[in-house]
Amino acid sequence: MKKVSLMLLVVLCAFAGWVMAGSTTTASLSINDSYPGTLLHSDGQGIYDDHTQSIADPCVTAYVYSTGLFFIYMDYNTAIAPSGDCESTLGIDGTSEDRTYSLTFPATSGICTAFNLTESGGECTLVTDDRARIRSDNMFSKGATSAPAGFLFYYNGVSYTLHTDTNGQISGSGTTRTLTYGGTVSLMTVAGKNSKQVGSSFVCPFQFTVTD
Repeated sequence: MKKVSLMLLVVLCAFAGWVMAGSTTTASLSINDSYPGTLLHSDGQGIYDDHTQSIADPCVTAYVYSTGLFFIYMDYNTAIAPSGDCESTLGIDGTSEDRTYSLTFPATSGICTAFNLTESGGECTLVTDDRARIRSDNMFSKGATSAPAGFLFYYNGVSYTLHTDTNGQISGSGTTRTLTYGGTVSLMTVAGKNSKQVGSSFVCPFQFTVTD
C-alpha cells in the first residue's frame, strides 16, 4: 500500500512543472547513450538546447527553476504555438528539428504487449514523439546529492509517466549536474486518482546531464 500511495503521489505531481512559481533559467540536456545497459536513448541529434539557445531546436523548451526542478518539453514553444502544438505548427514532424527520446522496455514487464510494440531480443522500444517531457525534481537544489526523474509522454491518446521508484545520484555542481540511475522504474497512466500502473516495474539504468 505504501508503494502504491507513493506512485499515485508521483503521478498527481507529474505535470506540476507546467506551472511553477519562482524564477527560471534556460537549460540544455545531454542523454548518455553510452551508459552501460541504458534503457533511455537520445534521438541521435546531439544536445537538446532550449530554443533560445539554438535555432536547431525550435520546439525545445528547457528550464531549471529556482526550486531546483529541471523540466524539458520536446515540442513546446509559446512564441510559436500558444497551444503547445509546436511541431505541427512548424510542420517539422519527422525531421531532425523534431526532437524526441526513446525508452526501451523489457518484454517481461508486460509493457510491450500493453502498447502492442514489436519485440526483438526480449525487449521493445518506444519513440516518445507525442508531447514528450523529462523532469527531475531537486536536481539543482542546493546541496542535493540525489533526485528522482520522470519521463512523460502521450501514447495512443493516453498520458503516461515512467518514473524512478527511488532517487538517482547527482554528481557535478554549479551549473552542470549529472543524474545517474540504476534502480527500478514504474509506468503509470496520468489520470489523477484514477491513475494506474501499466505492466510491472523493471530495472532501468540511465544517465543524463543538464546545464543551465
